[in-house]
Amino acid sequence: MCGVCGIFDKAGSETMGRDIAAMCRVAAHRGPDDGGTAVFPSGSLPAMETRRAAGGTGAEVPAQAALGHVRLSIIDLSDAGHQPMSDPGGRYWIVYNGEVYNYVELRQELEQAGVSFRTRSDTEVLLQAYLRWGADCLPRFNGMWSLAIYDSLEGTLFCARDRFGIKPFYYAAEKGRFAFASEIKQLLELPWVGREANRDRLADFFLWGLETHTDETFFAQVRCLPASHCFLLTREDLALGRWEPRRYWKASASESLGDEQAIAAFRDLLSDSVRLRLRSDVPVGVTLSGGLDSSSVVCLAGEHKRRIPGGGPLDAFNVEYEGLRYSERRFAEAAAGKAGARMVVLHPGQADLARDWPAFVWHMEEPFGTLSFLSSFQIYRLIRAHGISVVLSGQGGDELLLGYERYRTYDALFQLHAGRPRAAFAEMMAARRHANLPLPTQLAAGLYYSVPALRAFRRRHLVEPVLGRDFFHAHAGQTGHLRRSMLHADRYDLQCSELFHYQLPHLLRHEDRVSMAHSVESRLPFLDYRLLELVLGQPTRLLFRDGWSKYILRQAMEGTLPDAVRNRTDKMGYETPTGSLLRRNGPMFRALMERQRDDKVLDVPALERLFDSEALDERLLCSAMSYLGWKESFQTT
Repeated sequence: MCGVCGIFDKAGSETMGRDIAAMCRVAAHRGPDDGGTAVFPSGSLPAMETRRAAGGTGAEVPAQAALGHVRLSIIDLSDAGHQPMSDPGGRYWIVYNGEVYNYVELRQELEQAGVSFRTRSDTEVLLQAYLRWGADCLPRFNGMWSLAIYDSLEGTLFCARDRFGIKPFYYAAEKGRFAFASEIKQLLELPWVGREANRDRLADFFLWGLETHTDETFFAQVRCLPASHCFLLTREDLALGRWEPRRYWKASASESLGDEQAIAAFRDLLSDSVRLRLRSDVPVGVTLSGGLDSSSVVCLAGEHKRRIPGGGPLDAFNVEYEGLRYSERRFAEAAAGKAGARMVVLHPGQADLARDWPAFVWHMEEPFGTLSFLSSFQIYRLIRAHGISVVLSGQGGDELLLGYERYRTYDALFQLHAGRPRAAFAEMMAARRHANLPLPTQLAAGLYYSVPALRAFRRRHLVEPVLGRDFFHAHAGQTGHLRRSMLHADRYDLQCSELFHYQLPHLLRHEDRVSMAHSVESRLPFLDYRLLELVLGQPTRLLFRDGWSKYILRQAMEGTLPDAVRNRTDKMGYETPTGSLLRRNGPMFRALMERQRDDKVLDVPALERLFDSEALDERLLCSAMSYLGWKESFQTT
């Protein structure tokens, strides 16, 4: 797990070495173990390399391309894993962030084809795979990655991002030049990349609660490469200002199996996904909320660890705020006990928010709507303090298995459209028992999540009091993204929309930021493409049955997961008292609002008046404070 960056300039630049070094320095938290750059001078001169250990600051020569890398050493801890890495001939150079978990099997396949390797790193496997198969290597990878490969002879740049978009890839471009990076703040080191805020994305954020639904970011000049996409950038493309990312993978449904066979197949694939993600040359821990997903991961990881001689127990990390009405502690302890894991519990306090806020906002890079991500930020700091730099997480399970309660609305709608009203009603009645959802609550949710005009009306009513008048009236009628996020033709469309556009992308962005802020690699077993294709091929009754959600997972984990967890009917996650924490740190946020009183997006005086009112939605309050903090931290215009 690392940080990458690069610059491609048709006209050439004498400051490229200095610029790429600055981009590496600002992302040093992503790679504390090693780092380096490779600058490619104009003409046919060989690449000029610098290494962090040697104190290199970048070559001061006219150059057309440069690559940079900061390394968190996970696989092959030796210097042989240093990046940027070249092939033996020095023509192709790679920078790569992520892990391809099946690199062992890919290496064996390449060796059988006659390829020789100089290192034990997965980076070299990826480079050799590209040299053998070109872009067709990508569907062979099982893992998470953002990568760039520069052909120094032809002057072309190949870039790619993993299927789910777990690892970030941002870029800024204008005619004649292109730059990419793992984090937006790296791009802001370049003098030609501006800090203008993207007003359309801010409108979607405040009005509809959407964050990562397009390839645009909150910075007007910065975009992200979509998940499952790649592109090849030539000098001619660069000169003309054209490049078109293409999709290299689209989820396809597997064959439909019998229920018992599907449950067994799901169990086997999830277990194998956990096994692959335990591959590491450093210790691996787990984050554990006590919910169904993270508990399944820790219990499966415990089974695999017990098969490794001298492997030792897992460390499982949990966070709990004092005074919460509900606690998941007993569920987390039950799962940790079944897995044979040592549980470490973090108890954040009120003062921790004030202490962490500036660094948290800086690492997050874009506004956010809840402080649950702060809980994750704090737990990852604790994980690193325990000497662990790799963890497994249950992130992605809700999107894979339609675990959020609002998905029941869509299930009922799909049943009705298919002419099965009795089945839809029976499932709603059963949900009263096994999901703690009274029938009036389900009917209200059904209306809210299926009628865009109703949801738009409520959202406008909610946010209008704290938005600037001109900003509100300019954007309140733009409901296209809201409608697309709500209207789905079928279950396949729903799941792909949630996984690749609306729900999962913003969670992955936050997961990357809070983990890498503390130099910790987060691995997500539920986001294995084999699991998605299996689930897409099975009937919905394996997701919702007799009122239970995630039925296939509950059945697959019988005997592995404690029944107290497997039969849970509630859903919490890392429960964080967002509104309470913000209001208890009122002086800090009132000072922030005072400094930003002239903001044009928010009506800051109105926000000040409502700050202590429980009538102000806590997500809106958090969104407003994070926006003002982001604006101040990054000096956006």
